[in-house]
Amino acid sequence: MMLVITMLRRVTIVSFSLVAVLIMPSHAQERASEREVLTIQDAVTMAITQNLNVRAARKQVAAAGARIDIARAARKPQLGLTAEYRRISVPGDFTVPPLGPGIPERQVSVQADENVAATISARQEIYTGGRIRAQISRASALFDVLLGQLGTTEADISLQTREGYYSVLLAESLIRTAEKSLAAAREQLEAATAKFEVGTAPRFDVLRAETMVSEAEQDLVEVQNQAEVGEVALNRVLGVALDQDQGLAEPDPSPFPDQDLSSLIKVALRERAELLSGRARLAAAEAGIRLAKSGRRPSFGIVADFQTVLEETPAETTGFTFMATATLEIFDGGRISAEISEARALRDEAHANLEESLRAVEQDVRKEYLNLKTARQTLSTAGTRLAQAEEAHEVARVRYEAGVGTAVEIADALATLTGARTNLDRARSNYNIAYARLQRALGRVTY
Repeated sequence: MMLVITMLRRVTIVSFSLVAVLIMPSHAQERASEREVLTIQDAVTMAITQNLNVRAARKQVAAAGARIDIARAARKPQLGLTAEYRRISVPGDFTVPPLGPGIPERQVSVQADENVAATISARQEIYTGGRIRAQISRASALFDVLLGQLGTTEADISLQTREGYYSVLLAESLIRTAEKSLAAAREQLEAATAKFEVGTAPRFDVLRAETMVSEAEQDLVEVQNQAEVGEVALNRVLGVALDQDQGLAEPDPSPFPDQDLSSLIKVALRERAELLSGRARLAAAEAGIRLAKSGRRPSFGIVADFQTVLEETPAETTGFTFMATATLEIFDGGRISAEISEARALRDEAHANLEESLRAVEQDVRKEYLNLKTARQTLSTAGTRLAQAEEAHEVARVRYEAGVGTAVEIADALATLTGARTNLDRARSNYNIAYARLQRALGRVTY
C-alpha cells in the first residue's frame, strides 16, 4: 500500500512539473512581450550617447577646443580698463635729511588727498618669434589627440555593448536549452516511474531519472542567474539604471568578411582612432619644439594707454601714452636649450609610440581575424555535433521504451545532447563576439 501511495505521489509531482513547464514559457513570453525590445544597433547608439566614460571623453574634447581659442586669443588686441581710487586721510609732517652737498634738510608736509584715476590700455603683439603660432599648432594637435581618444572610447564602448548584448542572448539561449533538458529529464522520470510501476524497470532507473531532474533544475538556476548578472553589466555600459528590464532582439548572423587579411590591415592602419591620436601626439611634440625655439627670437609689440585723472598732479595727468616694445633673451642660463632638448626627446618618444601602435594594430587585426576563422569552424562543427547528439538521444529513448536500453544509456545520451546544445549556443555567441572584436580591431564603431 505504501508503495502505491509513493508511486501516486511521484506521478502527481511529475504531472505538476510538466504543467509548470507548459505554463512557464507562456508567462515568460507574456513578460517579454511587455518589455521594450532593444536591437543591438539601438543598444550601441544608446551606449555611445549615454555612457559616462564617453560623456567624460567628450568634455575633454570640448576643453581642448577651448584651449585652441585661448591660444588664438593671443593674436588679437588686448584691451583693459583699470580704475583707481586713492585717499590719504592722515596728514602729517616729516623731515627729509640732507641728500648731499648743497641739498639741505627739508620739512615736508603731507596733506589729506583724495584722487580717482581711470586707465584704458590696449596691447597688440606684432611678432613673437613664432611662439603664438606654435602654441596654436600644439593646442590644435592636442585637440586631435583627445578627439582620437574619444574615438577609441566610443569603439571600446561599442565593443563592450556588443559583448554584453551577445552574452545576455547567450544566457537566454542557455536558459531555453536548460528548460529543454529539464523537460526531457522529467519525461524520462515519468517513463521510468511508469515502467517501474508495472515491474518492467528497476528502482535504479527511477533514482537515476530523479538525479537527472535535479541536475537539470540546478543548471537552469545557474543560467538564470548568469542572465541576470549579464543584464546588469549591459545596463551599466548602456548608461541606464542597473535594474532596468528590457528585451533584446536576436540580431542577424554576423557575416564573414569578404576582404582578405592584407586589405583589412590597411583599413585598420587608416581608420584606427589610436593611430589618429598617435599621429596628432607626434604633431603636438613637433609644435613643442617650435615653441621652445621661439624663446631665442625677439618679440615686438605696441602698447597704448589713455588715462583720465579727476585732479591732475605733476605725477598723474590726463592724456595718451604710446609705446613700442622689443624683448630679446640675452642670457637665460641654458633654460631655452634645455627646453628644446626636452621637446625633442618628447618628439622622439611620440614617434616611437606611434611605431609601436602601428605594430600593435596590425597584430590585433591578424589575431582577431584568425580567431574569427576558428570561431566559424567551431560553429560549423558544433552544428554537426548537435545533429548527431539529437539522433543518438532519440535512439536511446526509443531503445529504453522498447525495453532494450538502460537508464544509464539514456542519461548519457541526454547529457551529450545538453552539452551539444550548449556548445552550439556558445559557439554562435563566440562567433558573433569574434566578429565584433575584429570590427573593433579595424577601428569601427558601428557596422
